Amino acid sequence: KLEEIKQREGYSFILILVTDILKNGSYILYTKDSEELMKQVFKIDEIKEAYYVDDMVSRKKQVLPLILEQLN
Repeated sequence: KLEEIKQREGYSFILILVTDILKNGSYILYTKDSEELMKQVFKIDEIKEAYYVDDMVSRKKQVLPLILEQLN
């Protein structure tokens, strides 16, 4: 489980993106305690522990800058 890995390794949060190149988007999986951060990063009101984002295919160019902006 993501939560077990997060605790064992001492991470602040875990975020996994699974990119669907056919749909041109990504599925976001994360730990429950980072839900508010994910809402802010992806500007989503209603979110569960997994979410699909259209037009999100680059972790380095699209996701990381958004997360770093929210953490700073």
